[in-house]
Amino acid sequence: GYHFHGPLLPELGELQRLEHLDLGYRQVEAFPAGQTRRQVAAAFLDRNESIPADMGALTGAIPPQLGQLTRLRYLNLQGQLLAGPLPLEMGDLASLEHLDLGSNWLAGPLPPELGQLARLRTLNLSVNRLTVLPPELGQLTNLQNLDLSSNRLTALPPELGQLANLQTFNLGARPYSLHFRGNRSNRLTALPPELGQLTNLRTLDLSANELTALPPELGQLANLRTLDLSANELTAPPPELGQLTNLRTLDLSSNELTALPPELGQLANLQRLRLEDNQLVGPLPPGWGQLANLQKLRLEDNQLAGPLPPGWGQLASLELLNLGNNQLSGPLPPGWGQLASLELLNLGNNQLSGPLPPEWGQLASLELLYLYNNQLTGPLPPEWGQLASLVKLRLEDNQLTGPLPLEWTRMSNLRTLDTSSNQLTGCYPGIYFPNLTTSETGVFYVSTSLPRCPPLDYIYHPSRG
Repeated sequence: GYHFHGPLLPELGELQRLEHLDLGYRQVEAFPAGQTRRQVAAAFLDRNESIPADMGALTGAIPPQLGQLTRLRYLNLQGQLLAGPLPLEMGDLASLEHLDLGSNWLAGPLPPELGQLARLRTLNLSVNRLTVLPPELGQLTNLQNLDLSSNRLTALPPELGQLANLQTFNLGARPYSLHFRGNRSNRLTALPPELGQLTNLRTLDLSANELTALPPELGQLANLRTLDLSANELTAPPPELGQLTNLRTLDLSSNELTALPPELGQLANLQRLRLEDNQLVGPLPPGWGQLANLQKLRLEDNQLAGPLPPGWGQLASLELLNLGNNQLSGPLPPGWGQLASLELLNLGNNQLSGPLPPEWGQLASLELLYLYNNQLTGPLPPEWGQLASLVKLRLEDNQLTGPLPLEWTRMSNLRTLDTSSNQLTGCYPGIYFPNLTTSETGVFYVSTSLPRCPPLDYIYHPSRG
């Protein structure tokens, strides 16, 4: 929350014994009309005007005198408004292990002298305006964390494949940076095959670029745990992705995929898989029922068709399954009632038909269940009254019949119930649902299209007489 402003003083270079210098800015500051400090500063920079002192930020170029701090091990200038190219004297910081220059206005080519920082382990240059990387960065053989996200890079030097100790490599887009004028995401259209040599890599973020294909060599990243390829232009990932047997998280959302890659069924350790917002067609693969460690699976907003695989009821670790906004058809598998860890199930906006399985009343962890806008028929199963964790239930726009089971009053955590636009009969016994109201203005909401039941003495229900 401090407010340093003006240029970074060259006299800092006289602190010959300094080992740790932290001038990073950690507090996001709001200005009138909801603008951020960076947005306001951009207007001044676009007009070639000096940034006012009340902007509370260090501005101008990084003085070359900082290169005299030969004992410096830690340097953090993150979140300021430092502009211009880096001075080549930065390569003289022989003891430097951590360098954070993220969220500034740095532009121009990086000096090749950065390759002399032999002890560097962390380099953060995210959210700047860099366009080119020097091949000499490949000499940083001790580097473990490299963040180049949200710049203007269009290509990577093959020499980056020499970073043998690299564990985290971020070339994607910071979500907040997309709102900052002058700090857009990278625009990589291709990757050098040499990235497959980074065998110690655990996290690779390539989100929000313009990739249309991936080199097969990525399949050599045997230790990779997280791979983010979201918001690109991929039409088909290479089959070699199936070799990433240690992968825990794979994000292929918001691409142009047309088919589910069968190789994904080989990723036995996969825990989170995102494929939403693509152009996927065809059926759901039954073989994915063998992904025993899968916890979150998102396939919404595609054109998937065909039945729900009964074998997916074996996904004992599954916590979230989103298949909404597709063209899935057929019945709801009773075997899915075995998904003991399931907390969210979205099957809304499909073409599913048949009855509601009573077996789903065994989903003890279920909190959110969306089945709206399908072709479901038959009665509401009384067994669903056992869903003690259920908070929101949406069944609207189906063809369900019969009365509202009084057993559902056991859903003590239910806060939203929507059974409107069905063919239900009877009345709505609001007195038995004290947690629900008929108003959407509060936390609780109910919509049933049923008339309110008469006074308690006149209520008749088949299950209770």
